[in-house]
Amino acid sequence: MNVLAQARGKVPTKAGRLLIGTQLGLAAGTADDTVFALGFNADYHLDEDFSVGPLLQFGMGGDLFQTGISGQARYVFHNPRFPEVKPHLQGGLGFRYVDIDRPGAGDDDDMGFLVPFGGGVDFHLDKNVLLGTTLLLNFTDADVPGQDNLFMTWFF
Repeated sequence: MNVLAQARGKVPTKAGRLLIGTQLGLAAGTADDTVFALGFNADYHLDEDFSVGPLLQFGMGGDLFQTGISGQARYVFHNPRFPEVKPHLQGGLGFRYVDIDRPGAGDDDDMGFLVPFGGGVDFHLDKNVLLGTTLLLNFTDADVPGQDNLFMTWFF
């Protein structure tokens, strides 16, 4: 009996690589209601599925500017039937700074802890580009009038 073996090329891996991304979106439940959101991340992959790195979030509205920085851990799930579709979960810990200027009420700034966690799905368009969406629930202890301790950010 003869068996033929086929040489396989090296499968590219994300392990040991730094992947950088940017996101646009909306932040709801802020002191200025729903505002424009911008996010930046740098994920260092410890293996193919697990990465760690910073997440920088900005929220900008009429009277509000907020920024948050957190260290995030992210886990990606794989489905062999749909290899281009990658759902993920992530969570982290960091700080949030809020600056709100309301007419007649003056300037109100505060800083507090930030705990963002959530998940989403990415679609690999090719080996270097992916398109995705992420929904984060952000817990904070920043004391801002007109805002609860939870707000949501949706990046797309």
